[in-house]
Amino acid sequence: MSFSYDSIAAKADDEIGDIPKELSLQPLPFIAFVGLNLNDRNHLHLWNTFAIQRQSDRIPLFYKALTPKSTIVSCKPKKSSYEWHIPKGILKNNWLQKHLFEVPSVAVFFIDLDWNHPQWDAARDDCAAKIDQLKRQLFGRSTRIALVLIQEHMSLPGDDSLGTERASELCSACDLSPKSLFVLPISDTQNFFGYIQRMEVAFLEMAKSYYQNEIKTIKAHKEQLNKTTHQLLFVRHQFKIAFFNEIKQDYQVSIKGYKQAFAYLMEVRVTATNFLEIKTIAGFLNYKICKLLFMLSEPMDAISQFRKHIDIFKSKSEPKELEFEHAAWLSKQFFILGELFEQAITAGLVPSQTQHPGYYYHEAALQAIVRKRLCYKICQYVYMNENDYQGAISKFSPLEFYGQRPWRPGCQSLEPLDIELEKEGIRALQYKEITYVNHSAIIISFLSSAMAQFKKHKCPRMMRYMMALIAEEYFSIKDYANALVYLYQILPFHRVERWKPILISLLKTALYSVYLSANCGEFVKVGLEYLSSWNNASKDEKQIIQKSVENVLKCQPPLQLNFISNEEYNALFDLWQNALQSIEQQVLTLNMNSVVPFIEVKPVFQSKEVSVDKKAHLSLFFKTNCPESVQFSRLRVVFTHQYYNDFCSLNKEDSNGGQLFFEPDKTYKIDFSFSPHPSDIDKSIQLAGISLHLGDTPLVVVLSWSFTPTDVKIESSKNLLRIMHLKDDLFAQQIVRNCVNIINRKANISLGFNHSLPALIDDNYICNFNVKNNEDKPISNLKLTIDRVNSSISEGISNFTVDEMLRSFGEEILISRNISVNEVIDKNIIFKFNASVVENFRFTVKYDLQAVSSPDYTGVCTKYEDVEIEAISPFTCIFTTYATNVSMRAACGSVLNPDGSTEIEFIFYCTQEILSPTSLGTLRVKWKRNEIGSSENETCVPLPNVIVQRSLLYVECSLPDYGVTRKHFQLTFTIYNRTDETLPLELSMENSDNFMYSGNKQIKIEIGGQKFCKQHYIMYPLVCGYVSLPKLRLVAYPDSSRAMPLDQLVDGLLPSSLQIMVSQFRE
Repeated sequence: MSFSYDSIAAKADDEIGDIPKELSLQPLPFIAFVGLNLNDRNHLHLWNTFAIQRQSDRIPLFYKALTPKSTIVSCKPKKSSYEWHIPKGILKNNWLQKHLFEVPSVAVFFIDLDWNHPQWDAARDDCAAKIDQLKRQLFGRSTRIALVLIQEHMSLPGDDSLGTERASELCSACDLSPKSLFVLPISDTQNFFGYIQRMEVAFLEMAKSYYQNEIKTIKAHKEQLNKTTHQLLFVRHQFKIAFFNEIKQDYQVSIKGYKQAFAYLMEVRVTATNFLEIKTIAGFLNYKICKLLFMLSEPMDAISQFRKHIDIFKSKSEPKELEFEHAAWLSKQFFILGELFEQAITAGLVPSQTQHPGYYYHEAALQAIVRKRLCYKICQYVYMNENDYQGAISKFSPLEFYGQRPWRPGCQSLEPLDIELEKEGIRALQYKEITYVNHSAIIISFLSSAMAQFKKHKCPRMMRYMMALIAEEYFSIKDYANALVYLYQILPFHRVERWKPILISLLKTALYSVYLSANCGEFVKVGLEYLSSWNNASKDEKQIIQKSVENVLKCQPPLQLNFISNEEYNALFDLWQNALQSIEQQVLTLNMNSVVPFIEVKPVFQSKEVSVDKKAHLSLFFKTNCPESVQFSRLRVVFTHQYYNDFCSLNKEDSNGGQLFFEPDKTYKIDFSFSPHPSDIDKSIQLAGISLHLGDTPLVVVLSWSFTPTDVKIESSKNLLRIMHLKDDLFAQQIVRNCVNIINRKANISLGFNHSLPALIDDNYICNFNVKNNEDKPISNLKLTIDRVNSSISEGISNFTVDEMLRSFGEEILISRNISVNEVIDKNIIFKFNASVVENFRFTVKYDLQAVSSPDYTGVCTKYEDVEIEAISPFTCIFTTYATNVSMRAACGSVLNPDGSTEIEFIFYCTQEILSPTSLGTLRVKWKRNEIGSSENETCVPLPNVIVQRSLLYVECSLPDYGVTRKHFQLTFTIYNRTDETLPLELSMENSDNFMYSGNKQIKIEIGGQKFCKQHYIMYPLVCGYVSLPKLRLVAYPDSSRAMPLDQLVDGLLPSSLQIMVSQFRE
């Protein structure tokens, strides 16, 4: 924590409302060092460690080294009673200075003295004499005294009997408490800083004790006061109590004290003679309260206190002769709070967009503007010169109290004592205000601070508002260059927002600035913008400005505007003459998109698209809204393609150059036409900008408009509603169309297709394609390109055949070199699909004309049509695999009708296990359409994958075709052992709710190699329908670790259900 306590003046600044420097600093306990010789190396090191080399974590104390010549302010005699005491003021202007920098809370006496000093008695007596002299200097004050022994050796009291004895002797001789004696071993460099820190803690406690004693004394005095005659003393004493508590760093108690002092101050009767003093002390108290609240991170309480403070004093005012002082005081109050708020933010406080220092700086600036206005109103005719002013202030007495008038110090009467001196003092203040105070500098400083805060806290509108106020203030002091700097920064934003009163005000200020500064180019630019009918200025004023702009373009001075006098214009006329004579060749560019235009233009292409063999027609619609006619010298249209730039331009000297003369409030149309370039087919010609030249050499203004597709869309949406309301306004009815699409010449041919859907996979699908020439002239170089459109399956088809030649998609095929009028050319296109797909083919035909009207036209015409072809499979193969011991044969030579079917059976024999899925091979089917002349095709179908496992057994089931309820039937299972070894099995039959049965429910059997056994069951059906049979469960090797359930094998071999009929029917 750093403090600036150097060169503090005790006297408050002359500017009303200022906070004294000693009040603005954080008060610290004043520790005076006595006996240090800064020329001694050890003493200097000790001083630097205490006072100079301070880190932020050190205890905040203020140290001052007193020299032998230094004097301490003597204590005034104490009043025995306040009964007849009449105070002359509230707070003396030297009290803060005295208790911060002149009267120490602790006086520390340093002396070089070791316990083993050879002349101890003499050294002890010398030390006691110096302490006694220090006490006499501090007579009447409760300043605490401490003694520090600077020793070369490291012995301390308590280490040995000698040190303890001599420490006691020294304290007794100096009449000091043992707690006030400190020993500093200067040679113990390792622990030296630790000694310093412990002494600082002790010094702080002693200082707090001193200030607490001062508070106790003041409270005793306060008890003797009465509110009839001692109202000012209540405020004074309470302020002192709060200030001493603040030095003690007891901030909460200090805030309460300042608030109580503020409350006492509000009880003081306000008169014409004491209003300034009350207002000044109220400002001090408010400053202290707000500063401490911000420091304790209580910003809302600080702002609440400030609002209360302002609400009390805002409506009160000085006498009419000094009203500007009250505005100055209010301005300073807002500025001071803004500074405190900003300091709190720097220290870590988080502000918001609606509550930050910018608003208070802004209000300070507004009050400063009121001060300036009141000053010019009140002080303009003050009857005083410099000699009179100096003579008047020489009569004034030095001020003893804050906030009092220098010509009546200490006056607490209801009326001034000397009326004439009072009037002379008021005139002196008025003269000082209008002569020495730079109001504009103050206002600009406050506004700049506010602007920085609004920018920092992302409030762009308020920031621009501050910039506008700064520009107006610069204009008022005739600093036109700086005024224009700020105006040019904010004008673009307000042009976009089109907030009429603000924009017109800014434009007027800018116009007057460039006019008064004889800025030729900027006067022309701003003047042209000012002419717009959107500006509600009078017609006479606009006519003068338009004539002035025309004069400047002709290198002649502008006319006299209404806001200046004849004398001012005569001086300005010479300034303009000099500026115009120094003009060289200059071209000014005015971007009409970013200003309020006095002339509007709309480019309109007559159609959205135009054929390459025809001309594009462009119409430019102009409308001026200035008060007088305008003659332009040149018109130029710029396209994104430079090739067209020379086709659309017009000069005043041309045969039709008279079209560049525009009368006000009339719509003018200028037409252009040009032929598109063949290379721009399927492209867009876009108009990028339009420029109008105003004036001739040496000063030319180029009015430029730029157009983008986005601008055109916005303009179109706006005009749709405007046209409905302005049916008679030709210009308003026009919708901007600044681009035209160049399309190819439409082909005049017919495309035909003859084919029979659907196409079959692996079949040659023939599509007959024909072209008929419908042109009135022969065509040549007829070419065909076939492309796949939106195809998602790339393997469906990859090529096609034309004239027995394999072709690729996207390949250009020459169909015929010459085709006569009405001639028809046809071709067979053969497609062969290898997957079921739906393909969309685009047939694109290009050809050349033998002759066209335009010599630049190449004669390439294009036409396309899409054809959708669905390819399906000629037949579907369904495969079923099962084990059998019956011979099978294949059926060949079948004829399949639509939706017909046939079966083909094949037998496969495998000699070993195949544990992974393996294909059975490929089925090759040769087929052809059942049509005359159709060719034979071959389709390959992959057979299914199978897994071949080694089988332990085979199970057969013998049962009737159906059963009848409540009639038994026999079920027989025949189990075959397919191995060469004996096969142990565990057989079990599940329960069923559908049958009762007799037979082995669970049994273990063994079947010899290549043998079989049978199990018989008598089944008794209980329900009818398609009924599930009880399941047979087999487990091989049941009593070993090789136990193997055979459920999957058995379930695949045995039937799972049987049809059960009803035993009886009723007729």
